[in-house]
Amino acid sequence: MLTAEQILGAELHRVKVSVPEWGRMAETNGESHVWVRELAGSEIGELALVQDDGGDSEVRALARFCILGICDTGGNRLFTPANEVELMRGPLAPLKRCAEEFVRINGLSETEEAVLGK
Repeated sequence: MLTAEQILGAELHRVKVSVPEWGRMAETNGESHVWVRELAGSEIGELALVQDDGGDSEVRALARFCILGICDTGGNRLFTPANEVELMRGPLAPLKRCAEEFVRINGLSETEEAVLGK
């Protein structure tokens, strides 16, 4: 059985996601991946960013999942809501892959999966 100290000291899980499409667009030294992380329980309210899309497109929802989940190796987010439109202008495939991984590692519901077109 886990102890309280082990549970409280647990780090958020991060998963490496291959994004060769983004690697083609930048000098990456052969590194064509990003990290996607779990949300902390205290961040659950931020899912409203995705759910409150005002009827906008699927690609907007994908970009918002990526804003919440893509991080550096330390778990710090790479993007803010201010980057949404720029992310939407890039290739669709890496947005979709990262958003799908975000939904999977966070155990999100069928509602979020529906946004991804599953």
